[in-house]
Amino acid sequence: ILDAAGRREEAVEAFDRAVDLQDVGENHAYGRGLGHLRHHAFAAGWADYEHRWRDANFVRTTWRHDRELLRRREAEPKDVAGRRVLLLGEQGVGDEIMFASMIPDLAAVAAKVVCVTNPRLRALFQASFPQVDFATDTRTMDLSAFDRIVPSGSLGALFRNAMEEFPGAPYLTPRPHAVARWMNRLGPRTTPLRVGLSWRGGVFSTGANGRSLDLSALAPLLERADCEFVSLQHGDVAAE
Repeated sequence: ILDAAGRREEAVEAFDRAVDLQDVGENHAYGRGLGHLRHHAFAAGWADYEHRWRDANFVRTTWRHDRELLRRREAEPKDVAGRRVLLLGEQGVGDEIMFASMIPDLAAVAAKVVCVTNPRLRALFQASFPQVDFATDTRTMDLSAFDRIVPSGSLGALFRNAMEEFPGAPYLTPRPHAVARWMNRLGPRTTPLRVGLSWRGGVFSTGANGRSLDLSALAPLLERADCEFVSLQHGDVAAE
């Protein structure tokens, strides 16, 4: 509440006290880390972010790999230069896409990178990062072939500790035939902007209510004559 009210210093002090007093099963360090990240205190934020794996509910709802891989992960990945790295996508599709901005940073210093990702993202990621091998399952992998096992959210501590380390540049490259297929489906653009739109996200456990809205709420935007909107919303939204 203090953080949301803009009283950051008081919020950090409250989190610090909570961390000192927390019982087994409580995870106030993770919450403190999210607060740090919201305010661009990246080094402190990423350090606390590693406490996400101590939250049983977080692990239950976001970790889709074998639990043995979670136990073998690098708790604080630091030395990946020249190493063979198994990178594990974590959380939802949106999170994987966000953390993927650091895949080129990892590939630039590691000897080899194999990334396990959501099947829906594999083709896009392979086209975007040809220097990396992508898979959707670890069950047939020889894990002894890797020196480091790293969840993708842990890359922030390596490559995003200051605002100037965020390149602010596009990093996803669609396959040419996919672009051609969509151009054929949508036809020529008739307005200055063509905008893909999704108005719902997440599930109950990830705060879907706070990340979604009714399409009718966007009516003033949708009525703009200078934009053409294309629904990218997954699921059956025909009624809306």
